[in-house]
Formats: sequence, C-alpha cells, structure tokens
Amino acid sequence: MKKVLCIGELLIDLVSTDGETYIRKPGGAPANVAVAISKLGGKSFFLGQVGNDNFGKYLKSVLIDNNVNTTYMKEEGQTTLALVTLDKNGERSFDFYRGSDENYNLEVNELDINDECIIHFGSAIAFLDKNNTENYYKLLKKGREKEALISFDPNYRETLITNDLIESYKENCWNFIKEADFIKLSDEEAMLLTGKDSLEEAVLLLKSLNLNCVAITLGKEGTMVIQNSNSTIVESIKIKQKDSTGAGDAFVGGVLYKLSIYSENIDYIDVVGFANVVGAITCEEYGAIPSIPTIEKVNMRIKSSKN
Repeated sequence: MKKVLCIGELLIDLVSTDGETYIRKPGGAPANVAVAISKLGGKSFFLGQVGNDNFGKYLKSVLIDNNVNTTYMKEEGQTTLALVTLDKNGERSFDFYRGSDENYNLEVNELDINDECIIHFGSAIAFLDKNNTENYYKLLKKGREKEALISFDPNYRETLITNDLIESYKENCWNFIKEADFIKLSDEEAMLLTGKDSLEEAVLLLKSLNLNCVAITLGKEGTMVIQNSNSTIVESIKIKQKDSTGAGDAFVGGVLYKLSIYSENIDYIDVVGFANVVGAITCEEYGAIPSIPTIEKVNMRIKSSKN
C-alpha cells in the first residue's frame, strides 16, 4: 500500500444553516482528503500548519483521532477560519479569515518520498501567497524526481481568487495539471481553466491535451472520466443531500485510497465508481470530516446499490 502525502490547509469551518448560529467543524480540503484516506484504511500524512491556539489543538487531535500522521504538521500563530453558510439545498458559500497556514515552512528534504508514494496537492489557498506557492513547487519537483504519483485538485473559491489573482492562479493550476497523474475538477473549474463557456467545449479541449486522467465531478449526475481522447460518465448513487461540504474532498480521498492499493494497470472507471460512493455518503450529514464514511460503510452501500 502506498502512503499519501496531502499538503495544504487545515482550518475551522464555522457552519450555519440560518446565517446566525454557527457550529464548529474541522475542515480544509487537503486535511479532509487525508482523513478520508485514513478512514478507508489507507496511510495518509498531513503537511500544513495550524495555530498554536485552542482551535489548532482541536484540529490536530481530530487528525490523530482519525489516524492521520501529523509528523510534518506545525503549530504556530492563529488558526484559519472559514464561515460556511448553507442554503436549503445544502449548497455552500464561504467567507475566509486567514491565519498562520500561509507561514508553513516545508522542509522538503526531510520527506521520505519514493515511487511508492502519492502526493496530493489540493488547496483552495495554496496559490494566494508566495510561501505556500514555493512549498507546492518544491514538493512537486521532489515528487517528480522520485517518481511519486501526483494528484491535483485546484479547489477554486470565488471568494478567495479575486480578479487581480485569477490569471496567476490559472497559470499555477496549469503547471500542476501538466505534471499530474490524476486531476480532479468541478464543471465550473473545467470551464474556468480552459476559458470555455460550456462544459462540452471544456471537455473537448481537455481531451486534446493527452492528460493521464481527469475526473470532472457532476454532482448527482456522477463523474466524467477523461483519459486521452476518451470520456466516460461514471454514475453515482442516489442520496438525500444535507450538506455538500467536503464531498469533493471525500471523493478525492476515495480515488487516492484506491490508487494506493493498485500495483499496476489502474482501472480509473473502477477507482472513480468507488470514489463516487464515498463522496455521495459524505453529503448525507453535516460537516466534512465527521461525515466521511469508513470502508465498511462504503462497501455496504455499494453492495446494497447492486441489489
């Protein structure tokens, strides 16, 4: 089984369904992915920084309780906060209050990376500051040198990626997309990054780029898998959605868990079918990390969906 290194933010989601009362939940895309991998039975590491405060201590305990390795995690300053407001359909809007995650100092030479590793880059805020951008590129370079499998999720957030940042954000995303073995996009991200006005046009461009594997999540419609010039829609399961927070991260965690146990001849249709179920189940409860299912729950749902 390959180990998976997840770099990026770990933060507090303050979640509200009425805009008045907020409930504390652990969050942050790469941390959600790391927990998903671990809950499914994989080996995950979190690389990032939280504050040396009560929020930070709580978040570190959440990772430890979920068997995520925190060897490369640091605690200093104040923890980043995200206010998450849900509408009646469980869809989200965000407001961010940035903390010390932007000061994370990655000592890349201390990492044990080889061809039995997966490195996941999946942060909404990695390209917003010089320090974390440098961390990402250093780790990408090391990963490619050591022939690790590279995963990338741009995690676009309109609240964060303002008009003056959008071009540099897109440039950085494309640099990682070109190097990645697996790329996860939403339909919105696919159109944003390709500069196309429709998903159909975006898909045509992505097909022409000879990328290893791109997965475009389509909500209840499932996931489109693009490999070279071919595309396939992989269906999901039917659920009653409460909260979509963390669903995309849980999906990525499902993909990376499956990739970690593949030795060769990866079947991405099988991988994505499994990950669709992981992401769907996560939508059935509130909050990201607490809602991510165990491997037993996923296998039970897959079995029941076939009956």
